[in-house]
Amino acid sequence: MTYTRLNLDFYHPWANNAGYYVARHRGYYRDAGIDLDITAYDPYREDSLHRLAAGEIDVACNYPQRLMKHVEEGDQLISVAAVNTTTFESLIYHRRTPITSPRDLEGLRVATPHSPRVRQVLRRLMERSGANPANIEFVEYYPAEPDPLEIESGAFDAVWGSYWGWEGILSHMANPEITWHTAPDLGAPYIHNQILAVTRERVERDPDFVRSFLSATKQGFVEAAADPAMAGEVMVKVAPTFSREQFRLAVETCSPTWGLEQWGRHNMDLILPYAKWLAQEDFIEGTADHSSEFTDRFLEGIRG
Repeated sequence: MTYTRLNLDFYHPWANNAGYYVARHRGYYRDAGIDLDITAYDPYREDSLHRLAAGEIDVACNYPQRLMKHVEEGDQLISVAAVNTTTFESLIYHRRTPITSPRDLEGLRVATPHSPRVRQVLRRLMERSGANPANIEFVEYYPAEPDPLEIESGAFDAVWGSYWGWEGILSHMANPEITWHTAPDLGAPYIHNQILAVTRERVERDPDFVRSFLSATKQGFVEAAADPAMAGEVMVKVAPTFSREQFRLAVETCSPTWGLEQWGRHNMDLILPYAKWLAQEDFIEGTADHSSEFTDRFLEGIRG
């Protein structure tokens, strides 16, 4: 058995991670000769891509824009699968303050996660719609994420950048008046929500491991999508502060973004324009050919 460390994207397991846990529960990693140890993001150890580059883990669940930045800084990393076909970033609001376009945000207080990129996307959307982004007040949250249920208390009027696939769904379950627009719905530039990265040294030294890991992972996502209630039972064991029903509904709602018929394939028609936008906004240098940082070659013929 190959002891393998997968480090996740967030402080705790959530619905978009269900495929890994279901695959482990079903024994698919074990059948592939992989003894999988899954850990959540630990801010004292930096994010999963830092840990991957440092040799502390074997597979990183992270974001494509962060991978581009790491590669520009010299880390020899590569994405071997795209987990989602789209982004989960969204504008979450209360129906009492109807928001149909970025123009409607003028004069409002908008909570965001700690991300200059997220705020810059919203500024550009407002400018494009003819609104003045100086007329909104950003309320930045760190390390905690903004809770959309606080809209009811008046702490802020809307949340931008948090995930409809988790914060949005959980908030709507608690208060059906909470709803959202996805970032693509509003015309925002977007990309795959998450990717799986390994080191370039690993893909050259052990391509069979990469292929086996992705095959088992795909099987887990397929089964989670087919049976969200089962996935909820699995997930509540590793994140018991949430309920089976929260996980069930979130998995059911998230699973269409997994693109299961072509699971893992990178869409360069999304990645390259987004890389160009990131460069224009000075979030990356933009001199690299970012297409070389994403490969589908380990996805051919995998099970699932």
